[in-house]
Amino acid sequence: MNKIYFYLLCFIALVAGANAQNLPKITKESPPDLQYVLAKLYEDKDNVKIDGLDITQDFNKAFYWYNLASQGGYIPAKIAIARFNIFGMGIEKNTERGKFILYSLAEEGDVEAMVSFVKYSLNGDLGEKNITLILKYLNELAGRKVIDANGLLAKLYYEGLHVETNYKLAREHADISFANAEPVGSFIYGMMYARAIGPTIVPELAFSALSRAASSGIVQAQVILGLLYYNGSRLRSDLSRAYIWLSIAQKNGDKNTNIILNRIVQTITDRRDLDKLLNDTIKRVPSVLVKS
Repeated sequence: MNKIYFYLLCFIALVAGANAQNLPKITKESPPDLQYVLAKLYEDKDNVKIDGLDITQDFNKAFYWYNLASQGGYIPAKIAIARFNIFGMGIEKNTERGKFILYSLAEEGDVEAMVSFVKYSLNGDLGEKNITLILKYLNELAGRKVIDANGLLAKLYYEGLHVETNYKLAREHADISFANAEPVGSFIYGMMYARAIGPTIVPELAFSALSRAASSGIVQAQVILGLLYYNGSRLRSDLSRAYIWLSIAQKNGDKNTNIILNRIVQTITDRRDLDKLLNDTIKRVPSVLVKS
């Protein structure tokens, strides 16, 4: 069967779940990229049907097929094996083995391995953080224009996370990230404006940066944008917009917006229009809500 057709069927299976029928059978002799697809189906939560066989989430079977694909040299499968070791999915947890697999692939220049190494390191999933490697891979990813690599560098230098605070480097990376329309760097760009840190930033650009970050679901950006609208500092006061962004931040779990939201509500005669605007905003830009 043509591989493109196979992948199309697998995509339908992933989207349609149990309604997918008659996908081709995959065996030990199948190409590793197809074995990887079957492993992915076993890892995912949705039920699918392949050659009359119901596929339900099963990490043991997922690991089995990832391992076969890995032995065939398929790099995404090796990265999946690393993930299963790091989080103990279907096998006994072995953080060091998973870390070594990612490190080895990252040193060979694999982008996904570098991304995974940085992500898991910053989340604390790989034990003690190796900031030298984190910065090395982030700079490599930034050079390859991987989304938000510059943004993460800006965040590290801005917040002093595992490195010495350096607003100059933070601004340099934030400028690049904002120019590339990336959420994290845009947030740092807007924050540096809100706190008047570093070289002067044009207000309209800062507003655009914070709006982009807030629209992508960054809760801190939603709070800052709401407060700027509420206080009328550095932005023209707009209680309606303040209410919308602070309400969205509240829906995303922020607990510090209640007092100001109550103050706004007390100044409004009829909040139904505002609630309609809020709901319309969420429908129009669903990414404002953080996925649970």
